[in-house]
Amino acid sequence: MIMFDLLLYFVALVFILPAFLKCLSLKALVIYLESHPLYWRFYKFFPHLIAMEVTVGSALALKISPFSFLLIAIIFIFALTILKLYDWFIYNENSCNCYSPLVAIPVKLSISLNVFYLFLLLFLFFNVDFKNVWEGQSAGLILFFIYFCSFAMTLFLYQHPEFQVGFIKKGADWKSEWLKEGREVVNCLYIFLNQDCDKCDAWLHSLRHWKKETHGVVKLIVKKNQWSKEKQLNMGVANVETLEISALRFSLLVDTMPLAINVRNSKIVDRYEDNINAFQYIKSES
Repeated sequence: MIMFDLLLYFVALVFILPAFLKCLSLKALVIYLESHPLYWRFYKFFPHLIAMEVTVGSALALKISPFSFLLIAIIFIFALTILKLYDWFIYNENSCNCYSPLVAIPVKLSISLNVFYLFLLLFLFFNVDFKNVWEGQSAGLILFFIYFCSFAMTLFLYQHPEFQVGFIKKGADWKSEWLKEGREVVNCLYIFLNQDCDKCDAWLHSLRHWKKETHGVVKLIVKKNQWSKEKQLNMGVANVETLEISALRFSLLVDTMPLAINVRNSKIVDRYEDNINAFQYIKSES
């Protein structure tokens, strides 16, 4: 039945494509999961999540035990839908990162798509064609190999950010709109800091000696509603301008913590990671 096979390939793609997109932005994905009140306990399992998505999608595409894997897919999508509803009503989340932070979509659209996927999976489940299905030891070994390779690839990509999509790499164009600052060209050192980060505290402490006349303009970029202005005041850096952006926007821009970028004439001329002395004596350009 050609129509059944085409629908099966479509739902397989629903699992495999988001996993591929997540691999392009793993750092942003992990930071997003870690910062979310619902997922922070489980964010370390992200390689298993991606490996599972690839494995389920591959099993459906290869027609390996379709009855079992359609049932697994239904449970997965149903659980994800419940989590998105919980996000929406309890945490007032308006965007969904199920397809990776690179393709953030409105949570209402995400839930609607999940409902569509559920109806499609249920249709396939109750009309599953057992002809030409693949089962047995060889099929199990193939799926184990796919899971292992997906897991290993995810860890490799996470440890090598150069293979991931990055928005604020050295030499890249800087857009003030990313921080909702408008289109004005600003020569500035932007410092991205997180609330629960010991190294970030050390960077913040160093700004007590920052002088605009000799070091240039500096702005702190932090997550909205997740930054203690009282701590900043107690550390003696209340005079430093602080911009709050959404956790999603923050995760898209930042791939490591702490991070500072030197922007000159709308170009990222340098970036500083995990080195407090690297940005401490930057001279402003005339």
